Amino acid sequence: MNVLTASRDELIALVPKIHWYHTIDLGNGLVTPGTYDHRPYLEAYGFPADMTGMKVLDVGRASGFFSFEFERRGADVLAVELPSPLQKDFVGGDFTRGIKAEERTDDEGGKHAEYGGRPDFMTAHRLLESRVRSLYCSIYELSPERTSGETFDLVFLGSILNHLAHPIAALTAVRSITKNTLVVANPFEPERRQSNPVAHFVGRNARSLTNWWIPTIACMQEMLIASGFADVRLVARNLSLKMRTGSTSPHFVMHAAVQQSDEAWRHIARTAPKGYRRFWPRRVAGTIARKLGLRR
Repeated sequence: MNVLTASRDELIALVPKIHWYHTIDLGNGLVTPGTYDHRPYLEAYGFPADMTGMKVLDVGRASGFFSFEFERRGADVLAVELPSPLQKDFVGGDFTRGIKAEERTDDEGGKHAEYGGRPDFMTAHRLLESRVRSLYCSIYELSPERTSGETFDLVFLGSILNHLAHPIAALTAVRSITKNTLVVANPFEPERRQSNPVAHFVGRNARSLTNWWIPTIACMQEMLIASGFADVRLVARNLSLKMRTGSTSPHFVMHAAVQQSDEAWRHIARTAPKGYRRFWPRRVAGTIARKLGLRR
């Protein structure tokens, strides 16, 4: 079935037959059987209640719950997804990708390549008569050129950085098209000391072979600052997202602002722990201090 040309009745019949990452209320009592239901947790993300006039970028949209929610609040939304699920950052690279490609030979998703191999989002998009726009590319490719010059008042990264081999490169790309605020939601391990800026490398231990890093809260703060963001704030800690299976996935939520390059580095220099400053060569520290107008 081509979701783009299917009738409304055909789309409704398709809903229970395909995989849904998000639980989405499609109206008239029709709700998708998503792996995660984010509806009870929306307030914890700290999104503006009224987003009228805002341009919002939803990176890694999956089934599209957050994209449609931003639209419902009045935003002009661009939703980013990979051109194909096979373009994920797989642990094992092309070897794993080849195995996944063989698994997808008879996969229903393979019939929907023209919209990223994900019939879930496009099915919801049509049933909701949504105006959310789509951009198919890797997060690493994001740039003003890729978005046709658009920058965004709010950019949302929901449970995506843990799936990336190069999260700093991704954050740097995201910063180039963020005008005001970045909102990051990411899984973490509550049993680890969260004040220690480290990340647990998952790698081959990941069941899906797409989980790379599980950073602590302090590590995510430092990653955001190092990528040029400032005013990093922890909005929610230990947000326990419940899965349809009954298990929970602990997440935290952070907001970060964009500042000019010098301002961002001034913030880094002022807030870096003394232990970090100690390792800066004196000549380099002096140059930074003079350039940014800080005391040595």
